[in-house]
Formats: sequence, structure tokens, C-alpha cells
Amino acid sequence: MIRSSRILTAFSVVTLTGVAPAFGATVPGTASLKASEPQIVAGSSVQLAGQLKTDDQCRGGRPIQLEIKLTGQPNWAAIGFGQSAEDGSFSIPSAPQHTSEFRAVFNEQIRGSIVCEQVVSAPALTEVLAQVKATLSRVTIRAGDCPILTASVQPPRAGQSIRIQRQAGDKWQNLQVPVLDAASGASVELCFGWDSIGSVQLRAMW
Repeated sequence: MIRSSRILTAFSVVTLTGVAPAFGATVPGTASLKASEPQIVAGSSVQLAGQLKTDDQCRGGRPIQLEIKLTGQPNWAAIGFGQSAEDGSFSIPSAPQHTSEFRAVFNEQIRGSIVCEQVVSAPALTEVLAQVKATLSRVTIRAGDCPILTASVQPPRAGQSIRIQRQAGDKWQNLQVPVLDAASGASVELCFGWDSIGSVQLRAMW
């Protein structure tokens, strides 16, 4: 006679209990931010400075993330980092190429039994103006000579026009209107005759 085999399965129940670390109350704060210049020329830098206001335990040595976004755009991007001083002050330089908004972000940080809450400053705006440069190959010429005027625009504006003008009385007249190349520059030849004897005022306008 064949007896049916029996399979016995034993189960055990293990109960795990966990206790979260006990931290003290969270510490909030506020931060201010101001640009050293409300308006700069492309290629220049601006200093973003501010003050973190919170309890002593969360004020000094807090890591800072400086973020930027173009005016009218939704996304912020980190462009610089720093650390607050013992009194909560901070300053980070930046050289934006376009009109932009900045903000300072202090991420949440645990210090001993204290939780320093995330702090985000209000935005600070800096307007960036285009930088237009123009130079002549020679500043002193003879009648009939044709020096080269070289102009450039920053931020780059390849494919756009730039006006080379000469002052006539209280008005400015277009001499040439070249198109900026891939490097955002343009060079033109300007010829001056006997009627230009004396000083000639020139400018480049974008």
C-alpha cells in the first residue's frame, strides 16, 4: 500500500518595528536678494548679494545655490554656488548674457536635532543691454583714403543688420548697413574725400 506523502510547511511571522529619529522642531527662515546693478552691458558682471534671516543654528555656513532664468521663461537653472557668512550675509557674482531674473536657494539641511527648512529668496532682476563695439583701422587718414571699420555686437546677433552712421549736423546718416557674420561681427570700407577734411564722427548702431 502506498501512503500519500504529506508536505508540511511552516510559516513564521516576524514583526519589525522602527522608530524614526527624533528631531526638534523645524526652523523656518527668509532670504533677500539684490543685484548690485539693475542694468549692465553684455560682457559685464553683476554681484548678487543678500541676507539669510533665521535662527542662529541655521544661519551661518548654509550652502547657497544661485539660480537664473530668462525673463518670461518658466524654468530656473543653477549657475553658481556659495555659502552664507555667520551673520547670514552672502554674495555671488554672475555675468548674464541676457536680461534675467536671479534667486538664491537654501536647501533643507539637518543640523544635529534641528531641521533647517528650505529658503528661497524673491527674484532679483538684471537688465542686460547689447554691447556694440566699433574700431577703425586708422584714426588719422588723408583725403581719399579708405580705412576699415570693424563692428561687433554681444550677445551674438548673427544674421542681423548693424548701421554704420556718420554725424551730419544734429542728425546721423547711414553710410552702410552690413549684416553681422557668424561671429556677430562686420567689417566695411569707408572712403573719405576732400569734403571730409577735419574731424568725422562715426558710430555703429544695432
